[in-house]
Amino acid sequence: MYLEKAWSITSWVYVNKSENGYGHILGKRPAGGTVANYAFRTSSSGTGWEAYFANGGWKGAWNQSQVKKDEWLYMTATYDAKDTIKIYENAEEIGSVGGMGKPAPQNETDVNIGGWTNNTSETLDGILYEVAIFDSVLEAEDIEELMEKGMLTLLPVEPSDKLATTWANLKSQQ
Repeated sequence: MYLEKAWSITSWVYVNKSENGYGHILGKRPAGGTVANYAFRTSSSGTGWEAYFANGGWKGAWNQSQVKKDEWLYMTATYDAKDTIKIYENAEEIGSVGGMGKPAPQNETDVNIGGWTNNTSETLDGILYEVAIFDSVLEAEDIEELMEKGMLTLLPVEPSDKLATTWANLKSQQ
């Protein structure tokens, strides 16, 4: 998924106490490459949050706030495609860095969740839930609603009592 303009990455994240390096939530970057369309991770020491991309060099919000370990957090990173990357913890802004410039150029790399293909040294030591990427900047109110109500609030139709959900419920009871 190439995001030509703005983006937001969200996820429930549980970082284990043992995390001590880069732990990626989501990103689009070749494993050993210097090109990244977007990425969200813990810092090299596993203690701060980072959101970044590459466009004529690495651009990002580096080592923002302190990673709280052994607890669930709703983490979000946004980029407005003009200037600013922001990072949110539980819908509260914890970091903002300007001067980013234009988005990264397109590449053919797959989107990865929890780490990079062929690079296990940057795998998150923890658990991810409801990982999502949007091609727009989520505002704090949107982030809070997703945190409180979950991803199902975004569905245009109500899935209950439909054939697929009824069948899934029956199968899960076997």
